[in-house]
Amino acid sequence: QRVIEELMMESDESASFESGDELKFLRSGFSTRLLKKLRRGDYSIQDELDLHGLVAGEAKQETHGFINECARDNVRAVRIVHGKGRNSAGRRPILKNMLIGWLSKNQHVIAVVSTPANDGGTGAVYVLLDKFK
Repeated sequence: QRVIEELMMESDESASFESGDELKFLRSGFSTRLLKKLRRGDYSIQDELDLHGLVAGEAKQETHGFINECARDNVRAVRIVHGKGRNSAGRRPILKNMLIGWLSKNQHVIAVVSTPANDGGTGAVYVLLDKFK
């Protein structure tokens, strides 16, 4: 009985550290079909940013710089690797939780969705950018 209780407690703890929750964002006024198409890989990924090893302030700066540069260069779809937080304090996905906020506030971002398992799963996102005006 005690072993089962310990196993139950362990799985609860690792679940909160792993944070397998998918990220999703869609700017209002856009069709939910965009999210499905983005997740399915219908948009060709033209560039990538890897945030591994960066602290939050650096990651925020890198993310906004990257998105703004991509928008200027008319890049439509990108992949951002934020990791799963296994090396973070408390083994929590700190960047993952902040990234969705940063991206949702960037005027160029239309949609964000966690990548399929074969392309990073919940450790990365696809980002769809608006056409540059």
